[in-house]
Amino acid sequence: MKKIVITLMISIFSIFSVSAEDTLLEENELKNENLYQAGETVKASGNYDGISFVAGSEVDVNTKSLFGALAGKNVKFNGITEKDLFIAGSSLEINGNVKRDLYAAAEEVKITGIIEGNLYIASNKLVISENAEIKGKVKFYGAELENKSSKIEGKISYYENAKVSGLENFETDIMKNTSFKISLKDKIISIGYSLLRYLFLFMILTFAFPKLL
Repeated sequence: MKKIVITLMISIFSIFSVSAEDTLLEENELKNENLYQAGETVKASGNYDGISFVAGSEVDVNTKSLFGALAGKNVKFNGITEKDLFIAGSSLEINGNVKRDLYAAAEEVKITGIIEGNLYIASNKLVISENAEIKGKVKFYGAELENKSSKIEGKISYYENAKVSGLENFETDIMKNTSFKISLKDKIISIGYSLLRYLFLFMILTFAFPKLL
């Protein structure tokens, strides 16, 4: 089912995708529009005064944009968003700079970059590396949280039955998992699908009404 949804997202993104020659920009050239790019293996780059919409199986994003909306099996984000980043897939790696909030849903998420706002993660496992910096709060909806960073400024929230490490010197909040009849895996998948639906709606609205951005 997960593969079907990702394939559908790639197909939808492909409708709006720009050609490769149109997305090749000089390093400091600002393009006053959104980026729509999709394919099996996608490498996206450039400087956009809009939203980076990127989907694929293997996705590597090194764009600078206002917002980011990414979906794929294996996704690496090495760019910059001036505002929020929305990302869904199987394996996610965030190495770039998110200047507001990060929303992610996946099987496994690894954070090595800088999140200047809040971090909202639904995944089986979340790894926060020693080089990561999070200036807001962390809300983790998953089974295992491994933290190696000393630079988390906000409160860290996680489920009472989650396996956690590296949180001894931080303010934490243990959340009750009230949906006990629904497995954690199903809950993560559900959140991931919801995020994908929001990405799709976000894409359609910005394509149809670009001045709303």
